[in-house]
Amino acid sequence: MLERISHQGLSKDAKELEALELMIFDQRSLILQENILRDPRVKELLSRLKKFNEDTYQHSLRVGLLSIDLGYGHNIDDLLLTDLAFAAYLHDIGKTEIDLDILDKKSGLTEEERAAVKQHVRQSIRILGENGFSERSSAIVASHHESQTRSYPRAHQERRDGERKGERRGHHEEAQMAGEILAIADIADALIWPRAYKLALPKEKVREIMMEEFQGDPALIEEALKRFK
Repeated sequence: MLERISHQGLSKDAKELEALELMIFDQRSLILQENILRDPRVKELLSRLKKFNEDTYQHSLRVGLLSIDLGYGHNIDDLLLTDLAFAAYLHDIGKTEIDLDILDKKSGLTEEERAAVKQHVRQSIRILGENGFSERSSAIVASHHESQTRSYPRAHQERRDGERKGERRGHHEEAQMAGEILAIADIADALIWPRAYKLALPKEKVREIMMEEFQGDPALIEEALKRFK
């Protein structure tokens, strides 16, 4: 059953979600969210992100909670879900290393500017490593971009093929699966919510774009969309 997010007694960062109109399926998502946001490393890095760019900070909060709830919906084990949560809340922390004029630019980016923006993934991975987060969290951040465009093979199909052959799912495959969840949360939020450089899009248009571009498990598209009002 869908539940409206309750914010009583939550941390300052968690309360930022009050006006975001996300819906969740599993109340455990709120508990894990609160535990993640209490982590001193997360608090410090999110504070840095908030000071740098409020838009990206709010996006990260939404993507974090959405990723957690999708993870519970797919029965991900607790350790992997925690690594996914850290990765989701901090997947854009590397953008603090990019010129803010580029991030907020309303007109189209040049090739050089697009190349600069792409570097935020590498910077995010570096920052996670420097702050003691697990290698798997870094791998999830890295893999989530592989599911976002048609330039990559369908990772979910490769994983299922391996499972049918009886192969044991290893560290990389687990990160890849969690990366798909982070990817769909990231894409859905980026399309549905207005940003400094774009207007909000209606759900039907968002669904159309994701069906065309998302390279992970297509079932995740509807799972993500039904959590937005």
